[in-house]
Amino acid sequence: MVSAHRVARRFLAKTGDPYHPLGHQVGERVPKGGSSCANCSWLRERRCANKYFQLWRREEEGAEDPGLLPAPPDEYCCDLWAEFGGA
Repeated sequence: MVSAHRVARRFLAKTGDPYHPLGHQVGERVPKGGSSCANCSWLRERRCANKYFQLWRREEEGAEDPGLLPAPPDEYCCDLWAEFGGA
């Protein structure tokens, strides 16, 4: 099984190893209106096109459809977020 930390580390290797507190998840539900997948360049409707997010969802959460966000895009955020033009 691939840990959430290892998945994020693979993707963020060029920018260094981010600190993740105990219990941190690659993707988490967040309050509406804050940082979220809604303004991420990986977002395609309610799906994430990032292969590392999909790997994490498949291997860590057992998701049948790993690209599908488990919450509305404006209520979910992921460590693998990328600004438009950056992905």
